[in-house]
Amino acid sequence: MPPPGKPELEGPEIRLVEPTDGDTIWDTLRVRIEAEDPSGVRWVQVSLDRRPMGSDSTPPYEIVAPLPEIPDTLHRLKVEAIDRWENKSQVQISVMTRHRLPSKVDTTQTEEKKP
Repeated sequence: MPPPGKPELEGPEIRLVEPTDGDTIWDTLRVRIEAEDPSGVRWVQVSLDRRPMGSDSTPPYEIVAPLPEIPDTLHRLKVEAIDRWENKSQVQISVMTRHRLPSKVDTTQTEEKKP
């Protein structure tokens, strides 16, 4: 039974739309989340290896952030959601990160001949 003044104890239901477990993320982290709760969802927050990557309080929930300078390897992506009554829930998946190498830029400069 919930404590007085708190009508329910369950955290929001979370569905991670993008990425999915095992996906590879290139350069930019884009996370799309569906979250529902009878009392309303206050916010969702995303972290990558415990590093906060962003939060959103308005559906549709989406976090877009550049990948931090981290090794290109397997990482834990965690999505947390909190409802109006401060009940939390979370989902964790594994993702691979990849940083694209900068494209080669032509550094040769041509000098204009002066008349």
